[in-house]
Formats: sequence, C-alpha cells, structure tokens
Amino acid sequence: MSERQVGIWETGGLANVKTIGLDQSAGVVMPFWTDNNILFLAGKGDGNIRYYEYDSDTLYALDEHKSSEPQRGMCFLPRRALRIADCEIARAYKVHGSSIEPIAFIVPRKADSFQSDIFPPAPSIEPSLSASEFFNGKVVPRKLVDLSNGSTLDGPKPSAAPSFSAATPATPATPASASPYAIQPTRTFSASAPTPAAAPQPAAISIPEPKRTFSTSPSPTPVTAAEVKTPARSQTIDNKDDLAAENQRLEGELRDAREKIRNLEGDYPCPGAVE
Repeated sequence: MSERQVGIWETGGLANVKTIGLDQSAGVVMPFWTDNNILFLAGKGDGNIRYYEYDSDTLYALDEHKSSEPQRGMCFLPRRALRIADCEIARAYKVHGSSIEPIAFIVPRKADSFQSDIFPPAPSIEPSLSASEFFNGKVVPRKLVDLSNGSTLDGPKPSAAPSFSAATPATPATPASASPYAIQPTRTFSASAPTPAAAPQPAAISIPEPKRTFSTSPSPTPVTAAEVKTPARSQTIDNKDDLAAENQRLEGELRDAREKIRNLEGDYPCPGAVE
C-alpha cells in the first residue's frame, strides 16, 4: 500500500489518538510544525502543501497550496521575522530545480491594527537557560517576543514533567482554548507568493563550472638532416654524374617492374581468352 497518513500520538504512553489518510503516493511527507498550532505537510516530489490547525486532538484542514513545480526540500522562516502588517502567519522556502521560491501564507484581513488572535508571542532568539543550568535541572519560563512591539517577555511557567506508567491511563489533552496563546480554528487562510517589493527575490543557485584540465603531449623529436636518406624531389642535384646514375637506377627499376607485370599477365590470363 502506498497510502500516506498523518497521525496524532500521545507522548506519555505512545498511544495513537487519531490517524488521518492523506492520499495515495510514494513520496515522503515532510512535516513542519509551527508554534501557533499549525501543521504543514509537504510531499517530496509533489507540488502541493497541505496545512492543518491543531485543536483538542483534532486536525482541522485549512487549505492547500498547489503548484506545478515539485519540491525537493523546504524550510520555514521563524515567526518573529514575518510581515505582521500583511497578516503573514508563515513563510516557506521551497527548493525546486535550481532556484528557491518563497511562499507566504497570509490570512486575508482588511484590518490595519495588530491581529493578536493570529499572532501569539513567538519564541525569542535569546536562550532562557545556559548549558550548565539546563543540565542541573533548572526550570524557567521560556522567553517570548511580543510581535506587536518586539518586546521580550516570559512565557507561562512550565510544569514538572509527569511520570507515566503502563497501568496509568493517559491524561487527556488540555483544550487549546485554555492557553492564552492559542488561536481558534479558522478556514480563511490562503497561500500566495509575497509581493516583489517586500519579499526577497528567489535566490538563484549558481553552480560553478568545473575546471578543465588539459594534458599537453610532448612535441615530436625533430628529425635531423643526417637521418633523411632519400632526398626530396624538389631538391636540386648539382653533380651531373650523380644525376646520370640516378636516371639509370630509375630506368632499371622501371624495366624490372614491367618484367614482373608481363610475368603476372602470363601466369593469370584474362577470363574468356582462347588458348
């Protein structure tokens, strides 16, 4: 079977909560989870990107971005770098062919004010703990960034990690509405390419041309005049005795050649000749 599925699992007891079938394809699904409870599913070799909103152990299908260009890889920009004024909730960078294409996911709203329901505080680039504090077991709230003004604040204090056993049933998940940073399910999202004025242009990947190496063959050894035994016909022989001897040699070779031709004609008569 080549059916692709997405499942929700309980992390404590590793129990399957829900499984949703996607389609019939052999491509690998690349999942991307954002901290605003949105799951993006991009199939390697496909041109579409599905995205869902998670709430109360349920995935609500929002929309699907379709393209004729199959993606080879993908990554997402951190939410603190998005265009808040344009209601951009996510931006993907899709690798296809020899270029990288930015894809913006925008909520179509006309309000000019800050939309706090779709822009909860984002994780800060500033770490909350040092390495030594983390390994010593210190627990502190996560540092967040208020996207309305860029100020840094502390998130909710994390609770101690619960211990699970095989006999203890899994604790039901807390509804997302109880969290101050959760957003309500909505199906008004749309995916579009960012405007050229605000979004960076697709960066072309330049492939350096391989260096070509050439091997030079050694030059032929020059032939000296002493190695040339037979003089060229264009050369002039000044000595008359040498010229006469050369003519006699050539005439002798010509007579020998004619004699051989006559002997061959006598040994092999022409077909149809009467003896």
